[in-house]
Amino acid sequence: QQGETLLCNSYKKGFGGKGGNQCVMVGKLGGDVRMVAMVGEDANGSAYVTNFADHKVDTRFVLRSQLPTGLAQIWVDEAIGDNRIVVYEGAAGQLNVDAANNLLKDGCLDGVDIVVCQNEIPLDTTLHFLRVAHEGGKITMFNVAPARGSLPDACLGYVSVLVVNESEASQISGVEVSCVQSATSA
Repeated sequence: QQGETLLCNSYKKGFGGKGGNQCVMVGKLGGDVRMVAMVGEDANGSAYVTNFADHKVDTRFVLRSQLPTGLAQIWVDEAIGDNRIVVYEGAAGQLNVDAANNLLKDGCLDGVDIVVCQNEIPLDTTLHFLRVAHEGGKITMFNVAPARGSLPDACLGYVSVLVVNESEASQISGVEVSCVQSATSA
């Protein structure tokens, strides 16, 4: 309930973020992968860059910010398997279109076939990357989590694969998703 203090059974700290996890997995599988992101100039940011490099993720396009590295808390109700994720975007929220254009000039998308974006940086920056990648003939994937309401209609023209769960589909479509039929409508 609102205002309630809860106890938990366990606590674990680890690396995460949808994009980070996906890059590390591709690196572990031997794929050619690069991370385009912004982390803080703090210990967490340094640890992330090191973790990426340790897993063969190209970190040339990971920028640093004076803001702290973003964090997420994941709460899991083990009894029913539901979770809630609370994200502090931190440095990632500073990855704006100007910074994106500098990364693009530096070649962050050169030679890539697939561009995967999440909604963990400012939406206008994500849409800019998706548009440039699409216009460059790349396959684009967009995971809208965390959903921030509706998406501009033009966005879907830049996206090859849209990844949503039921609550995200509801938020961006305005259709309450509760079954396969409503998900199809969304």
